[in-house]
Amino acid sequence: MNNLKTKEQTIASNQASRALNQASRASNQASSRIHKNVMELLVTQEVKRQREQLPENLAKYIDPVEVATYALNRLPPLYACSQQGWLYQELEGQSKFRHQITTAVRQALAAVQRDPIKRSTPLAPSEETELQRAQAALVALQNLLEQEEVSWQNMANMVQKALTKTATEAIKQVLPKKTQKNPVPQKPQVPTLVVYDWKDNLYR
Repeated sequence: MNNLKTKEQTIASNQASRALNQASRASNQASSRIHKNVMELLVTQEVKRQREQLPENLAKYIDPVEVATYALNRLPPLYACSQQGWLYQELEGQSKFRHQITTAVRQALAAVQRDPIKRSTPLAPSEETELQRAQAALVALQNLLEQEEVSWQNMANMVQKALTKTATEAIKQVLPKKTQKNPVPQKPQVPTLVVYDWKDNLYR
């Protein structure tokens, strides 16, 4: 009798243990599942498409993550936790929210473009590059003034002299023209009258 009870207890214990193991595996499987927002993929694709249409010198200053975040905050989420759900939500988003996605991304790009440079930190040029630019600027100034003796030390004086010379020559060219346009009026010459009287030798 005792052996029968012991056997029944063992069977019940094994069944309970198997049930606990199954429940544990089910719980682990449930906790390992994830959910994703399909709208993030659709917005990312649209950001890439519209960003490629911008000029290259502007697009490089625009952060696509910032644009996508701005747009996602203005669009409904489309979550899925299975492959079937993902495909369904992707088709749903493309057909139902396509226009809204395009508009939201366009607005996001416009918002970021208001001040794109402020949101980026461009690399500072190296000292060698700065020196090359300065030397090139000095050579260009020497060629412009046609004076090879221009240097960083006398640049201000040389430029001032050149400007003064140019202004003086311009004034000299303008003054004769003004004189011709407004000539000084000359006084009319009064003819000299020859007066004869009876005392003149002609009548003697």
